[in-house]
Amino acid sequence: MATKNMHDLLASEIRAEMGRQRKTQTELSNIIHISQRATSYRLNGERTFGWEEAFQAAQWLGVSLTELVRRAEISRDEELAVSA
Repeated sequence: MATKNMHDLLASEIRAEMGRQRKTQTELSNIIHISQRATSYRLNGERTFGWEEAFQAAQWLGVSLTELVRRAEISRDEELAVSA
């Protein structure tokens, strides 16, 4: 199994936090000023979030971007431990 890169893991963390808060892609689209389709591409890892978009998403979610990156790093480390 291929290890996900940090962009994919960050998108996964944003998507997970949105799920916990029951927030929608459409709402996020409005926050980061891109189309719902472009938002979907970012959340599914087909495109990467720009740092400004990720920062705006984190603010909207009430979580620091640093915290989302930390969670992504933990996910990466867990994935690496399982594959070792």
